Amino acid sequence: MYRNSLNSRDRAVTIGLVLAVHAGLALALLNLSGTVDIIPRQPDLEIFDITADPPPPEPVVDLVQNDEKEKPKKEEGAASAKNIESKATR
Repeated sequence: MYRNSLNSRDRAVTIGLVLAVHAGLALALLNLSGTVDIIPRQPDLEIFDITADPPPPEPVVDLVQNDEKEKPKKEEGAASAKNIESKATR
């Protein structure tokens, strides 16, 4: 059988070396992979005035009523022109 002849100082040094190697490997792997942005950086908030300018006043339009109306060619209620029937063409 194997007899363990290491004292506590030797064990502490061995554990320290193992931790140092693991830390070095982790640092190397993280630096080789580059930066990983899981959440993209948000743009800075901008403060701005949200009050809108009042709309321009509506133009005032004076409606002038014409007393002189155009007279229709025919009076109201007059008979309409005779309907013309179409004839078939050959």
